[in-house]
Amino acid sequence: MKMTLEAAPSAACFRALSNPARLEAFFHLVRAGELPAGRIAKAVRIPGPTLSRHLAVLREAGLIRCRRERRNVYCSVRADTVTRLIRILTACC
Repeated sequence: MKMTLEAAPSAACFRALSNPARLEAFFHLVRAGELPAGRIAKAVRIPGPTLSRHLAVLREAGLIRCRRERRNVYCSVRADTVTRLIRILTACC
């Protein structure tokens, strides 16, 4: 099936969320709001380097944004992307 330009970003988001560890980290951010990566790692029990890669995949898919403040990296959910995904899913039902 050929993917349209509009469908490609959504597919990337769903692909990023298909990993259980990434999904758990994403849900934790949805519930908690902006958090430093270290607190996410503790909450979801994922080693720092592994979590870093998972967060990069979520960021590249447009699901989260990360910012550096001194030695910490803070992550938060991109509400605009989540809203778009919800609209796509509800339009299909």
